[in-house]
Amino acid sequence: MKIGKHDVLERKYMGLFRALASGFGEFVEYERDKAARDIGLHLTTPRKDGSVRVSPALVWFQMKGIHRSTLDAATAQKQGHVAINLKVEHLRLWRLLPDTTYLAIYVEALDKFYIIDIKATIEREFGDEIFSDSQETRTISVSLESPLDEQAFQLILRKGSIAALKTRFSGEEKQAQILLRDANFISRVASLDPRKKRLLARLIKYGSKMRSEMYFEELNVDGTGDAEQVHAHWQFAMYDFEDVFPYLEFSPAEPEDDDELEFSNDDYSNSEWPSIELRNGSVVRGDGEFEMGEYRMTARLNAIGESWLKTIEFMEAADIIEIDAETKSMVDVAPWHARDV
Repeated sequence: MKIGKHDVLERKYMGLFRALASGFGEFVEYERDKAARDIGLHLTTPRKDGSVRVSPALVWFQMKGIHRSTLDAATAQKQGHVAINLKVEHLRLWRLLPDTTYLAIYVEALDKFYIIDIKATIEREFGDEIFSDSQETRTISVSLESPLDEQAFQLILRKGSIAALKTRFSGEEKQAQILLRDANFISRVASLDPRKKRLLARLIKYGSKMRSEMYFEELNVDGTGDAEQVHAHWQFAMYDFEDVFPYLEFSPAEPEDDDELEFSNDDYSNSEWPSIELRNGSVVRGDGEFEMGEYRMTARLNAIGESWLKTIEFMEAADIIEIDAETKSMVDVAPWHARDV
């Protein structure tokens, strides 16, 4: 009995997908293939003891394959993308379904999968017009800059976790993103004993580049020992740092007792860098010349931070995340690091 070449290719890429995805979650399947989605993946995250925990992220994949005879490697690389025709009735279904469907295309000539969030793509390119579309098929393109690799699975996990967490923020995705990004740091700030340590925030701005940097250091209030950096955040076009850290309240680094801290905002009164007025009305002076300016502040959790801490503790108790408040972290946010999937 003959097995067609399309079936052979499908058997090949489904086996490759299972091998690739097996390290990132548990597979979920429909009993019958009638839902225009081939396979689901309930993503997991590693635990310190070597086991894994099930995350809130459950996503679905629709798999497609392109034969080597249809698209050779040189043509694919020259185009920078691959295109495939999809039934409009399937696009409508994926647009309606509440959970995310990813389109994964296997390009045989390149022996790789390339992926897009098909639900988001439909919303962006067609919107509600897809429901009145009279065509039978539509062409969808997938960039070769979106391979299905470890980074893609981490982004899928993050997006799925944010979607689940949004319910605790009245649908606010940005707040959920920041909480997941800085959960360890928020827990570390909360663990500081103010009788023993203070948190210093140093904002660095540059005259010749768009990047700003924020460094957080722990200081002993008795003046002993050196400052210990516990978190760093670099960001392109960071116009309002208080938006970046909505869970912190900043104050000028002017000690209540000169013996407690070695720095004072008064030292920066002759700086060429303009002062910054904080949302609480206090003013932070800058220190530096044209190329680099520095602003020193103290920081602590505000009411938002205290509320977020309860959410973090709830998530940890529910075994959704694992917090290590001793972790020293680094975040780098720039558009050239961004990738949809």
